[in-house]
Amino acid sequence: MIDAAFLNRNFLYTAREEAKKPSGQLTTGLSVDMLKRIGEMSNSDIETLAANMPLSAFTLRLSETMFDHLLESSKKKSNTGSSYIVSALSR
Repeated sequence: MIDAAFLNRNFLYTAREEAKKPSGQLTTGLSVDMLKRIGEMSNSDIETLAANMPLSAFTLRLSETMFDHLLESSKKKSNTGSSYIVSALSR
């Protein structure tokens, strides 16, 4: 089973990479300030933080309606929900 430390570590490494991109805020759901802080973290900082977080560092940002739409779209045709989600998250 994948544990919280594994998920947090991967999220933090992903957020650090996304901090370098203009779309980082949209793809991670993090504020510019948080992206900047995570973007400056070392591997050691990320490893320590991930290992010591008692809960997940991220949450699902979709409403139930958006989640259902994405689920149905993915059953019909692959990648059809991507543009819907990007437009919904950018509101």
